[in-house]
Amino acid sequence: MCRTAGIRWPSAIPDQPRQYRAADVPFFPQKTDQCGPAALAMTLSWSGVRISPAALTADVFTPSLKGSLQSAMIAGARRHDRIACLLPEPNALVDEIRLAIR
Repeated sequence: MCRTAGIRWPSAIPDQPRQYRAADVPFFPQKTDQCGPAALAMTLSWSGVRISPAALTADVFTPSLKGSLQSAMIAGARRHDRIACLLPEPNALVDEIRLAIR
């Protein structure tokens, strides 16, 4: 199950456009309880690593939890020479996306 751990997404962000679109992000539909491998595969593929969610499942999915732990996702990114950054709040994510698509 994909969870947001109580994150409250802002309904509006002052001084920012309402939408951003990061082009060329490949889409991998998730299987039941597999949002972690699917999300990581999309992110890694967008950054240049050719990989499928199935190839990541053993590394990032915890069957007993029916999900992926944050630490496993970070380690999964690092195994593919990428660095995952923890962001302090949802607005920080919007800022990162805005900077990446300029």
